[in-house]
Amino acid sequence: MKPDIVFYYAICYNWIRTLVRMGMKGVRNMISVIKRDGEVADFNLGKITNAIKKAFKATKNDYNQEILELLSLRVTADFQSKMTDGKVSVEQIQDSVEHVLEQTGYTEVAKAYILYRKQREKIRNMKATILDYKDVVNSYVQVEDWRVKENSTVTYSVGGLILSNSGRGNRQLLAL
Repeated sequence: MKPDIVFYYAICYNWIRTLVRMGMKGVRNMISVIKRDGEVADFNLGKITNAIKKAFKATKNDYNQEILELLSLRVTADFQSKMTDGKVSVEQIQDSVEHVLEQTGYTEVAKAYILYRKQREKIRNMKATILDYKDVVNSYVQVEDWRVKENSTVTYSVGGLILSNSGRGNRQLLAL
């Protein structure tokens, strides 16, 4: 690299690092994150740094705070093109983390991050299913489901719950 380019990178890195240490107050107003439930939150670079740190710990690879901060900053640079109106989704940020880890040669760390992400997705799906079944039972007991109201031969029983529940289960399977 040319000396002037190295100097430019050093200045940018130090400036951004100062922002990181200050909590990215200036950047928070510029970037919003769209969570999975649709809620919009302020961007927090520390969350990216912590996620990368956990992946490094899982693989027992050596790291230091400067490496974590530099990788986090590269992640923000990576998802800039994915932003719309100053907003980026959690999924897009996570995709950028994977991309940056692989691009910088931390393939093993990237694999650990991907595995962790898949496990979290499974847990989220299981929680959604459990909550859905709770809603099914509650709607049956409170006679909110039209199948309970329409079928006068079905009373509150395990059989009635199964009949009521089967319709919802079929709908969920068809939606897949």
